[in-house]
Amino acid sequence: MKNVIVIATWSSGSTAMTGYLDKCGGYTCPPHVKTRDERTPIAYEPKAYRDALADLFDEFTLQRKGEPAAFYKAFDAWYAKEVRQAKAEGCTHIVLKHPLQTLALPYLDRKLSPYYVFVTRPLEDIEQTRMRRRIHSIYGKKGAKLLYLNTFNYLVAEAKPFIAVPFPRFRRDEGFRTKVLDFIELDPAEDQLNAAEDFLVN
Repeated sequence: MKNVIVIATWSSGSTAMTGYLDKCGGYTCPPHVKTRDERTPIAYEPKAYRDALADLFDEFTLQRKGEPAAFYKAFDAWYAKEVRQAKAEGCTHIVLKHPLQTLALPYLDRKLSPYYVFVTRPLEDIEQTRMRRRIHSIYGKKGAKLLYLNTFNYLVAEAKPFIAVPFPRFRRDEGFRTKVLDFIELDPAEDQLNAAEDFLVN
């Protein structure tokens, strides 16, 4: 099983990008977290995964509050089940997305040896989305600054290969979307790719 970690902050466009990978055949481990935003009612974040991360990290301060060993145990059991389900559905890739996973990259790297897809968006655009949604400041540029810094420091310090995905370009450039698929070695069937393109437009 190949694993993809979508590194992103809240309000960055990562839901649209992860939904695109889902339509291309990536297994995103439903059931997913639901949102109150009518534009993105499904976050493509596995609910069980989100709950485990929220037990380890405080979502509003980004500080650790739980015991890593408890998270490792919960994740190992959950991931094994998801691999079985992904294989049963004929999927070759598991795609994981949640902003808090940025804080657990050392463990996830050891466990999964993943492809890293680093979604970026201008901070002011992130903040505008947060304000439109009327949600906590951590979900805007405040959280983005912290998570982007943590991500960059980890990827550089550990010399990890990754593909940087500026969300505005991902939306407008079909050729760039192909490069993302090539990087993670995901080869969708024609009907899957058409569904993904339709999803992104709508």
